[in-house]
Amino acid sequence: MVNNYPNLFVVGAPRSGTTAMCLYLKQHPSIHVSILKEPHYFATDLMVQPHAITETSDYLKLFANSAINAEGSVWYLTSKAAAHNIHTHCKGAKVIIMLRRPWEQIQSLHSLYLRTGNEDQSDLERAISLCKNRREGKCIPPASYFHDGLQYLNNASYYQHVKRYIEIFGKNVKVILFDDFIKDTRRIMAETFDFIGAAPFDDIEFDQQQATLKIRNTALRQLKQLPDNIRNKLHRNHVRVHKTGQVSSMSRPLKQYLMNYYYTDIQSTANLLERDLIGLWYE
Repeated sequence: MVNNYPNLFVVGAPRSGTTAMCLYLKQHPSIHVSILKEPHYFATDLMVQPHAITETSDYLKLFANSAINAEGSVWYLTSKAAAHNIHTHCKGAKVIIMLRRPWEQIQSLHSLYLRTGNEDQSDLERAISLCKNRREGKCIPPASYFHDGLQYLNNASYYQHVKRYIEIFGKNVKVILFDDFIKDTRRIMAETFDFIGAAPFDDIEFDQQQATLKIRNTALRQLKQLPDNIRNKLHRNHVRVHKTGQVSSMSRPLKQYLMNYYYTDIQSTANLLERDLIGLWYE
């Protein structure tokens, strides 16, 4: 076991490009990314998900003797405890935050949860309307494995979450907009390698299917080094994906409602980041 805590965290937001980011980071020869992307070890205030790691000894087994050890638990962003916990155990850690238009993030997350059984309301507007009830433990889907994820409105309110990380980690936080990431991925990755102190690296496979094949041998080596209790958390049937044609749809009135709902939060986030998010996201 390597007694090294990670020094790079991709903390969210969910459905905002974090999986692709981790896949590209894995291709860099100096970066070790946990094969269990989302151990959520430091999110001690949130419900424990089926794939989460709670024991310190198990968590440390996810990392290696590498200049940069990374993981990508997307619910660290909304967790009120994670930032403080990370800072306590991982001095000098770098943090990457990825943000997407809130209404797009909600729609994508809702679609995912329909497929995995965490959500049983196919109507997106109905699911959003249940946030308060679910916060009180009511109307929870029978197969739900992560009730905190059903708080769609709070989880896409970025300002307080981003502010918390900037206050704790200062210049060690890099915020990446999903818009920039998909528009010019190569530039964003170059900037990211520079931010984390890794050498420039151009040999990145950006096709996610081909990238997965590219790192297959590395992943297999990581997998073989893990004990069974951790390896079992990676099993594809641990959280079952339902064969459903249900995909979230968003009506124009609902989209307008969400755009109005998040306007002040987005303006505050824009001021914090010194970036015109209103001009970008309300175009």
